[in-house]
Amino acid sequence: MKTKGGHVYVAACTSLAVLDLATSTVVAQTWTPRATDGKVLVAPAKDVEIVGDVAFVAAGRHGAVAIDVAAPAQPKVLGNCTRPEPSFYASGVRAENGKLYVANGEWGILPIDVAEPAQACTTLTSQAPPVDPGTSCSGEAPWEVLPWEQIWTPPPPAKDPIPVLPAGDRVFAFGDARRIGPRAVDVRTAGMALPLVARYDEPRRLVGIAASGSRIVAIGPRGGLFREEGGALVRTPSDDEATFRAATAVAFTNDGRWVAATNRKVFVEGRPAPLPVANGDVHAITPVGTSSVVLASKTVLEIADVVEGTVRKLSAPTWHLPLSIASGPDGAIWAAAPEWTRAVRLSANGTGLAELAPQGRGGLATTLLGPNARLTIDPETLPKGPVEIRAIARDEAGNASPAASVTVFVR
Repeated sequence: MKTKGGHVYVAACTSLAVLDLATSTVVAQTWTPRATDGKVLVAPAKDVEIVGDVAFVAAGRHGAVAIDVAAPAQPKVLGNCTRPEPSFYASGVRAENGKLYVANGEWGILPIDVAEPAQACTTLTSQAPPVDPGTSCSGEAPWEVLPWEQIWTPPPPAKDPIPVLPAGDRVFAFGDARRIGPRAVDVRTAGMALPLVARYDEPRRLVGIAASGSRIVAIGPRGGLFREEGGALVRTPSDDEATFRAATAVAFTNDGRWVAATNRKVFVEGRPAPLPVANGDVHAITPVGTSSVVLASKTVLEIADVVEGTVRKLSAPTWHLPLSIASGPDGAIWAAAPEWTRAVRLSANGTGLAELAPQGRGGLATTLLGPNARLTIDPETLPKGPVEIRAIARDEAGNASPAASVTVFVR
């Protein structure tokens, strides 16, 4: 989103939305008339930049859509700048010094002269869709799921920018965010030619880092145990150097012990034997409680007590792309995957603690996980009068049970 004057301009997937900052109300919405091809949304509004009185919106296969916003309550689509190649898919836009830079995934960066922004993109051009992901902005991943944990080589040069950032006489393009995060950075001279100054491919010398007080553990080929002294890092000799070099994830427990995961094993500082885990591709660890950690792998979420030496599974919705996890001081565990529409909150004992959220037609909904899941509803959050509560259970295969319902009267 971008702000100008008293309005904020939001790339809202199926439209450019204009909101009044003072009232937080939507004053106008518009979008390119050819955003869909049959059931295929080929032009999702993904990012926005304002140049003069024109909003340029990154729009997938439609490239940059130009919209006149001189009158915020009456935005007008002027045209779009795109390319016919199948690899062209705009996901980010930024402008500086009369140039607009559009990040286009595998295709690269498209520079556009916007010295006269209203004249930059004046023709509406559409492309045929490559796949049929549906017309809605859903949480389903629109890409092929790759074995990301096995892919170590950097992406090909200049063929992967997702976001782009112009800064003075340089343009920085951050690459391959669709796989496991930005893994390369192109540095180019600003302008229409965009000559390459340097490229920094992720060398995988450092794959993770964790800190507790003045102690730091880094994992990867250059990993090790360090301590902070006077603003500098000093390597601490350790018998666990081989573990740090081979580890795929690391964290400190809340009582100050490092925990590092390698192939099907979790090593704990001070523990003579590693803990076994169900899956060998642990990519994230977060502490919970005093001496426990949550382990996220490609298919399994587990919690390990490093004192008792126990490991058990936690229930969570299915994920395919890398799961992110975090914990709070109340013992709750938060999990989120790129293809989910929202994060899920769990407790350390596996009980679902998700909160009610709006769900169309005035309803509220939530997802509870685990056989012991329970939900406490504050009556103040419900409307007065009769309220129907309906529950549907699903097994691990996703099969739904018949709905069970009860009606209560809220006074």
